[in-house]
Amino acid sequence: MTKAFSIEDRIAVVTGGLGQLGTQFCKTLAEGGARVAIFSRRPFSAEQIAEKFPGLSDRIRVYVASVTDKEALEAATGQLIADWDVPHMARPHQK
Repeated sequence: MTKAFSIEDRIAVVTGGLGQLGTQFCKTLAEGGARVAIFSRRPFSAEQIAEKFPGLSDRIRVYVASVTDKEALEAATGQLIADWDVPHMARPHQK
């Protein structure tokens, strides 16, 4: 069976990616081969990422930025671009 599409090596930005649904969403993206940039209001250490996403921590990074803070979003996006490149997709947090 051929894949209809692939997210292999695509860069995804996810806000709210550390909650219950966001964690599963990020895990699914990373398992599909995407690199996942989580924009979070709170910092997460490499150890915390490895614990929350076993076996996927090389594909997931957390950037500190609140979606209500334009300067923080711009800084996080600039760091993401420096680290990985321009993102291909985004999944905003929804309540």
